[in-house]
Amino acid sequence: RSTSIAAKNGLLLKNRNALEQANKVEYVLLDKTGTLTEGQFTVTGLELMSKQFTREEALKYIGALEKNANHPLAIGIMNYLNKQAVQPYEAHNLQALSGVGLVATVQNQEVKIVNEKEVARLQLTFDETIKTNYQEQGNTLSYLIIAGQLVALLALGDKVKPEAKTFIAELQAQGITPVMLTGDNQTAASAVANYLGMK
Repeated sequence: RSTSIAAKNGLLLKNRNALEQANKVEYVLLDKTGTLTEGQFTVTGLELMSKQFTREEALKYIGALEKNANHPLAIGIMNYLNKQAVQPYEAHNLQALSGVGLVATVQNQEVKIVNEKEVARLQLTFDETIKTNYQEQGNTLSYLIIAGQLVALLALGDKVKPEAKTFIAELQAQGITPVMLTGDNQTAASAVANYLGMK
């Protein structure tokens, strides 16, 4: 009976026993990006950390590394550059740094777009109050490094899906604990979790 009801609702079940065991579920693991959020990033801020580069130059370097990528952050960045009518520089020898970011040669200089962990590993310091407001709003932060110098912080935001808050509340009402999985920093992840009412 359960398989026919499921089929009428568009669900195909390989194992009916799995459905019958669902009432014993205590935790549900949910990916943040694309599941709880739209997965469509928009640039929410660019903070220059070096007076040697203009805002437009920083965007040209960022665009050089991101223009041929197809992940959600890159798409959001390139949409922003297109709206700003910024023409990216050309990147050479582009490489992905697993769990870190991207590196390439641009304008005869080594250019990187990396996460906060890499900035800390490289011992590049900056006024940390710059990032706090962005993180508290749940933004994902990337850092532009040119020739070993920290040049800019790029903040990208992703909207929480309208139905996500209700979905989380429904799980909790059934005694199920939702757990959010993300590669974001703790502050950004906490902002989304708090908004959704997750503990």
